[in-house]
Amino acid sequence: MGSAIYFGYVLIQAVLWSQVLRMRFDRPAPRLLLLLVIACLMYDNGVSALGVLLGEGQVLKALNILRFVLHVFVTPLVCVLCLQIARDARVPAALHRQAVWVVWALTIALVAVGFMQDLAPMDFVPKTVFGVLTYTHTTAVIPIAAIVMNLFTIATAVLIWRTTGWPFLFITSVLMLLIAAIPHAYFGMIPGNAGEIIFIYGFVLALGKKWAQA
Repeated sequence: MGSAIYFGYVLIQAVLWSQVLRMRFDRPAPRLLLLLVIACLMYDNGVSALGVLLGEGQVLKALNILRFVLHVFVTPLVCVLCLQIARDARVPAALHRQAVWVVWALTIALVAVGFMQDLAPMDFVPKTVFGVLTYTHTTAVIPIAAIVMNLFTIATAVLIWRTTGWPFLFITSVLMLLIAAIPHAYFGMIPGNAGEIIFIYGFVLALGKKWAQA
């Protein structure tokens, strides 16, 4: 059951990926960043979906380690994407030159935190939850980098809302934060990954705005 849900997530994200791919911008950076993030999430869900088919072993373990690597190095780039969208929306704070340095410093810091939490221990063990077999940490780890990234997105979305009157990135970001708080004991990451789809859809909508494509 769980694997089928993850396959469904991959299909939904593939639709979003193709939608972003068809968008046209004067500057390609926001689109490329979002395509990279969605591709990372597609891989994440794909590996989770294939877990029970591949079974325990070095192949599935390696695929899951790569899943963590992508999360560590790609997910923080959402902060850079937020800055790009805020600048396109003419958010005053985002137009300052210092904003670029601050956001990149935050992004690098989140990568460092994620590396220390998720990759440095290398304590991955097989675990099955709701029929989904993955390799994960021996003990639960609070995803500090992901939480900070989500909070940064919410803060940026508030500024975009105040500047443009467009609230949807704020709504999808808050929903992501609330859904991610659902305990993993019974359903694993299924609710959280559904929240990621909602979260990413907010960015797809944001890039579809005329002020984002100018």
